[in-house]
Amino acid sequence: MRFVFRADASMTIGSGHVMRSSAIAEEAIARGIPSLFVGKISELDWVNERIRGLGFMQILENTSEFMPDKNEDILIIDSYEIPANDVFVQLRNWSKVVSIFDELTPDYSCDLRIHPGLTKAWLDPFSGRTLSGAKFVPLRKSIKNSSVHNPEGTLEVLVVGGGSDAYGFVPAVVNVLTELTQDFHATIFTNSFLGMDLDERFSLSEIGLNLDLVANAVDLVFTTASTTSLEFLARGSAVAIGCAVDNQELYYKELSGGNYAAPIGEFLNNEWHLDTELIQELFSSETLRTKLRGNSADLIDLDGAKRIVDEILKL
Repeated sequence: MRFVFRADASMTIGSGHVMRSSAIAEEAIARGIPSLFVGKISELDWVNERIRGLGFMQILENTSEFMPDKNEDILIIDSYEIPANDVFVQLRNWSKVVSIFDELTPDYSCDLRIHPGLTKAWLDPFSGRTLSGAKFVPLRKSIKNSSVHNPEGTLEVLVVGGGSDAYGFVPAVVNVLTELTQDFHATIFTNSFLGMDLDERFSLSEIGLNLDLVANAVDLVFTTASTTSLEFLARGSAVAIGCAVDNQELYYKELSGGNYAAPIGEFLNNEWHLDTELIQELFSSETLRTKLRGNSADLIDLDGAKRIVDEILKL
């Protein structure tokens, strides 16, 4: 048996498809399951570093470089871009096919599909098994839950716009934060440092694997309603989310509707519309931050990847 992961990442596509796949692969490789990665990663060096450090038996960029064994290979696909009629993803080529999906995923023919989000019921017809809900959010092993929050100390804040921040979430939020009068320390993760005039309350860092070192011990996080937001909820942070694109709308609605995260605005007509009053309250009110942490406590644990691998092995 081999697991074959198919996903891509770039500034335009984002990092979510590959990062979800990598969390499942990390668990599979830890169990000794031979695993391969097929996909193109461009412009995001830290994602490429992540994939190359996991222990894949083979990493290929193009599907033409790999011929699956239909008796041994299980395809695990996470993509919006690969058409459902693409030859590579057809059931006849594989022992089994698993689709990591949401409402924008092509209708791949598969034996098992898994939604790594809060939605538990999908009403669209599907002949195979569907697993969904917070129990099936795959998280990399470097993510740790931190319940240590000191309301008497300096408020530790983190700002990151997902894996690529193609829509400028970080500078939009930072422009609001620079106007606040509170004492805080904010670590800003971005790969574009232009146009940000920052005072001593801010530290800059490139988006990369070092994010986990900071993220496991912060009080308040500003991020997009993407896979990244679920990672921070699992860590136990108070989280504020913005909605940049269509594929973030479901998370934005679910996380704000359940009061798990604070909805601070959306990217509309090529600009961010942020709720500055809510942002101000998130800094000034420990009560609000505590409420958010309490609402999301135990919502997403760290065992999603383990459950997914268990389910794949049952096929």
